[in-house]
Amino acid sequence: MLCRFYQQGACRFGDQCRYAHEGPESLGKSAPPPPVPPPVDDRPVCTYFLAGTCNFGDTCRFSHAAQGGKKGGKKGGGKPWWKGKTKGKGVGKKGVDWEEWSAGKGPGMSGLQNNASEIDQRSLTGPYLGRGSELFKVWSMPEDMGHEDGIRAAVLMGDRVCTGGADRRLLLWRGEQQASPEQGLALAQDNEVNFSEAVTALLFEPTSRWLFCGLADGQVRAFRQEPFAEQALTGHTQPVTSLLVHESVLISGSADGAVRAWKYDAQLGGFACAAT
Repeated sequence: MLCRFYQQGACRFGDQCRYAHEGPESLGKSAPPPPVPPPVDDRPVCTYFLAGTCNFGDTCRFSHAAQGGKKGGKKGGGKPWWKGKTKGKGVGKKGVDWEEWSAGKGPGMSGLQNNASEIDQRSLTGPYLGRGSELFKVWSMPEDMGHEDGIRAAVLMGDRVCTGGADRRLLLWRGEQQASPEQGLALAQDNEVNFSEAVTALLFEPTSRWLFCGLADGQVRAFRQEPFAEQALTGHTQPVTSLLVHESVLISGSADGAVRAWKYDAQLGGFACAAT
């Protein structure tokens, strides 16, 4: 099949185009005009792109035109973020395609734009939080650890870190001292819980020691270790997006537009929906 954009002289895929780039002579048309050179990109250079770690790809709000960099990721699809995979072709362990994820990424500090190794060692928060606010990287997770898809929620549970992902897993992590004191702490996986749907929200209530996991199918799964208890709270019909506890009442918000209040019934030994 012929590429109609090529016939108009406007195909931007060149030799990578999936359609035929045959000459216009066979169609009795005049030769297409030469392609118009792309406009000059005067946006600030993306420092994550320079370091080879930008996951936003073509959707990045900063320039990826710097020489010697690698462009990662691809333009996200049209599905809601709680459905489907978020894996892209980006650099790093797993590229991500969060077109709806519009968290800001700064251009970084100008003094670091030409030093990729230095950029890789810190999170460039200085332009937003002021001088001296940069975060230094002390540990990188090995390729064979962690979630197989995007992390949707994270929460502290005592001395553990809980992370919930689009891979339908809840992972618990503990801190461990690395081989030398200078290396600081590293994370080691301590436990894992598998669900039928992606984890979209997490909450740990330290007084009652309940861990609440909101899922993409609208369920809220509740876990308590001592004394052991587990319950599925059903009622929402869309992903649970937020969880909080107010005066011993669990409040859940969902993409279905409903807010539900759940109270613990000691006689039943579980939670019941008290209001919607």
